[in-house]
Amino acid sequence: MIKTEQRIAFATLDIGSSQIKLGVYCPFLSDKIILINNLPNELIYGTSGSVTADYTVVHEASFTLFKELGAFLERNRVERLYLGICGHVSSLIEWNRISGTPPATPFPIWLDTTSYDSLDEYNQVMGDGKSQEIIGTFLPSGTNWLFTKLLHRRKSGFNHESIFLQVGDAIFYELSGQYHTHFSSQISMVNLEQRKYQPRLKDYLDLHDDALPVIEYGVLPLDEAKKIMFGFP
Repeated sequence: MIKTEQRIAFATLDIGSSQIKLGVYCPFLSDKIILINNLPNELIYGTSGSVTADYTVVHEASFTLFKELGAFLERNRVERLYLGICGHVSSLIEWNRISGTPPATPFPIWLDTTSYDSLDEYNQVMGDGKSQEIIGTFLPSGTNWLFTKLLHRRKSGFNHESIFLQVGDAIFYELSGQYHTHFSSQISMVNLEQRKYQPRLKDYLDLHDDALPVIEYGVLPLDEAKKIMFGFP
């Protein structure tokens, strides 16, 4: 990569199963990705295939890393930051949309298989190649899909105040106050060609429009990010 004088940084927060890490690429400094830090993540292994995570742990680690990133940006006088957030795609964080608060109990992540009993219903909707027509790609049955987890969750009844987020969506909400997501985080619920939620799936689940975050890029000015993310005045 060629160095540039423009003071732009590209950072990524990766919320993994064992580690939460943050790296940054600054072409005006180096052609290498700089690891800011990595912190341990904690998973909770229960019975009957339960694998969950505590959002409080994820939040604390993520914002600790953001503060370290903020110090790096200040030290190197970065003028613009592009931030990507990813992790635990097809998890199921049931966030309170009205109060803007996270769940009080741990949430199932992609490894969780407690939705196994919903696979027959998944196959009725998406099996025998129907997923190709509905979402534009073949998607085999699995407990790691968001659609399967929502099928399982529907059995106990949806709360009208709930919005179902991925981990990255929740962190972004805490940064911006906006329920936004990327279409790739909603795999199994979107038509990949149109990059929009598939109405047929939302109707089947009887989900209201506010039950899932908006598929739209989010922007947070760097000055505002310094206040929220990095603790700077």
